[in-house]
Amino acid sequence: QLIASLLDRTGLTAGATILDIGCGPGNLAVPLAQQGFLVTACDISKGMLARIDSAGDNAPVTKELDWLNVDLEVQKWHRAFDLVIAHMTPAIQHPKALLNAHRASRQWVFVASWFGPRYNEPWDSLCKNFGSSELQRQKQFFYFALNYLFYSGIYPDVSYRRHSWEKEVPGDDLATEYTRRINLDKPSTEQVNRDAVADFLAARTSVDGLITTTHRGQIEQMLWQVQEE
Repeated sequence: QLIASLLDRTGLTAGATILDIGCGPGNLAVPLAQQGFLVTACDISKGMLARIDSAGDNAPVTKELDWLNVDLEVQKWHRAFDLVIAHMTPAIQHPKALLNAHRASRQWVFVASWFGPRYNEPWDSLCKNFGSSELQRQKQFFYFALNYLFYSGIYPDVSYRRHSWEKEVPGDDLATEYTRRINLDKPSTEQVNRDAVADFLAARTSVDGLITTTHRGQIEQMLWQVQEE
């Protein structure tokens, strides 16, 4: 439904180039590639990218990188894509990262994230256990993003929807991702060890090594067209 809406609003057709930032297991990247779009999926997690690589024929091209530190010139990604997607990812929760998403597109940018109160387990419990300000930072992201985009002369169309879902994620990948995220706002003397995060998650890990994550809340979506510079 989201993909159909995006394609309808942008008018893009098979053969268009798409970059999916913080793609996760490929919930958007894989079906888009299977519909004939030329998709590049990037994520910091090798495990997530491996799941995309196993999608078979017409799988997206994958790239392991930290979007915050991406060099668009080195990657040859400046104004390289018809659509840039950042869907439910913390990868762009920094002014530099958000602006790089804009600069990577030559036509459209789509960003979606939680807005206001939301439920996310086991991440919420982890934040409370180890102490993290990301819960508040995520709630404030769209206030920051809208103001930053307006200040930069970018005026997105904004919409809201209520959404909930569950997904299974490899426990090792989740421990790595959660360790990175929870340490973003911590000084070097207070960094949380990955083993401590893995131990916290162990009770939630199934015998096949998977953890069910649960998400529920209101999502704000922004779509804007890139103007020629």
